[in-house]
Amino acid sequence: MKTTYRVPPSGLKNILTKKEPKGRTFFAPKKYVHKMGSAGNDRLVTLHLYSLLITGMKVYDLEKCAACIVADDCGVWWPEEQKQIMMDLKLEKVKPYSGRPV
Repeated sequence: MKTTYRVPPSGLKNILTKKEPKGRTFFAPKKYVHKMGSAGNDRLVTLHLYSLLITGMKVYDLEKCAACIVADDCGVWWPEEQKQIMMDLKLEKVKPYSGRPV
């Protein structure tokens, strides 16, 4: 299952949730955020590839409605160590995607 979000100033806005077949690749456009998860009891393995070092990466914890900018050595995951958080960001909860185009 993949979900893609747009990031307006007010917070994350869900623009697409779609179940993908096994083995499918997924491209995340610039300025968008994506979330991946498995359906049911299936296991999920992800591989993220970047052509250049990403500096100033924003990561999100949707359950906590939290975001931050992480150190370059953190990657795309929520930091395990406080020293990897360069800046906390404020998010507002937004309504779930209604299925209408944005």
